[in-house]
Amino acid sequence: MGIYLGVALSSLTILIVNQVGWRNSYRIASGVSIGVTLVTFLITEPKRGTWNSSAKKKKVGQLENDKSRLERFWSDIKTVLSNWVFIFLCAAAALRFFGGYALGFWVAKFFKKVYPDYQDEFSIINAITTIVLGVSSAYIGGAIGDYYQATHPEAKAFVSGFGPLVSFPFIFVSFIIAQNFWFSISMYSITYFPAEMWLGASVAMIQNIFPAEIIGTANALFGLMGGLSGALSNFLLGLLGDHFNTDDNPQAAGYLLTSCLAISYLGCAPLFVITGIKYRRFIFKEKELSIILDNQDIKDSAD
Repeated sequence: MGIYLGVALSSLTILIVNQVGWRNSYRIASGVSIGVTLVTFLITEPKRGTWNSSAKKKKVGQLENDKSRLERFWSDIKTVLSNWVFIFLCAAAALRFFGGYALGFWVAKFFKKVYPDYQDEFSIINAITTIVLGVSSAYIGGAIGDYYQATHPEAKAFVSGFGPLVSFPFIFVSFIIAQNFWFSISMYSITYFPAEMWLGASVAMIQNIFPAEIIGTANALFGLMGGLSGALSNFLLGLLGDHFNTDDNPQAAGYLLTSCLAISYLGCAPLFVITGIKYRRFIFKEKELSIILDNQDIKDSAD
């Protein structure tokens, strides 16, 4: 939820700056952040490893054979990067972040340049869209993946890849075909619901792949790759924006955004499908191993 609330607040700063200035806008944003941070102190942390399966507990036992913290650190990284489900998931997510960061930074510029008389309307509509459709989409995408986890675990990845495919035609209409603000913002808003189903489901896959003891390392690498990909997309858009002079030719920003999202949304879908197939095999293989280990424990206890 934090991502979508943050994006919504950043959108509203267009209005806030006009009313109270940029300094007070920073103070308001910081105040909200501090308030949310204080709430996190109420969250109790469960005992680490409580939900590790027998297969994961065995993996942890192997990792803990390393003697020093540094050896354990490198062992964790090696374990994470040797998992092909994680590798394909990171590749798919990196492509998705490539477009997500581009939208986050450039969509406001597009609407400001192409529809300069509708800045207040964009600020409000974009904030509402982000909160309502972004949060509900992430929740529903996670709920669908969880519902089918026992029988069709690949649903998490398939939902993640399906959303961008459904969204892209609306992106194309919004940035290329639409000729007025209300049609363009409507088409852009529609994209939000299917496009944002992926993040929660992807993080859930990471949680299910690795033992609790190394999930932090896996999530850190996942976030790092996504952040680097997103930074690259904005760097390239900045160069291309200067080259095509989007300040004087604002419609060019729409073509650049659409091209970036074509690479991102259409490129990540097949990688999410491959991830889903590999994830299904991994989950069922781990279940089989856990059953074998549990039966072995029962037998040893009986003996």
